[in-house]
Amino acid sequence: MPRGVYDRKPYTGPRYPLEALERLIPTAPQRALGLSGQQMATYRAEGLTEAQADRLAVRAGFLPFEVWPEMVEHAAHESLRECADVECSVTFVPNAGNRRQGGSPQRFCSPRCRQRARRRRPDVQEARKLERLLYETPEAAELRRRRVALYHDTYRDRINAARRAKRSAA
Repeated sequence: MPRGVYDRKPYTGPRYPLEALERLIPTAPQRALGLSGQQMATYRAEGLTEAQADRLAVRAGFLPFEVWPEMVEHAAHESLRECADVECSVTFVPNAGNRRQGGSPQRFCSPRCRQRARRRRPDVQEARKLERLLYETPEAAELRRRRVALYHDTYRDRINAARRAKRSAA
């Protein structure tokens, strides 16, 4: 047995009738498609998978969507996804994301849903509470004052040059 035969899962997607392609080929469809009699009988009985339909349509000189227009609807339906936000019930076609740069497919239907879901995450809520506590203490106020002073000491020349340029432009 060829390698990998046992690992294959049965095809569960839509099947397309071979007869639709045969009608478009004027003479000897079996020869034009390069199929054996057994393959023709199998394809007539079981129909064609999407990959088989694509391959045979191109071999006959057609686009698969010209032969089987329902392929467009099947492709669109397969790519639909529900929004990952539990409060949202929108179904949408996601953006694929840039896989080369480590991106992932879109999970939320809008930025608003993504932000709403992020706010509900416990780790984000805890971080916000901690940040507020640190910001409101007297030590935090002193730390902020020191950071501002350090910034102005470090970048004093640039800040003054920018102020002078702004005054001279006005």
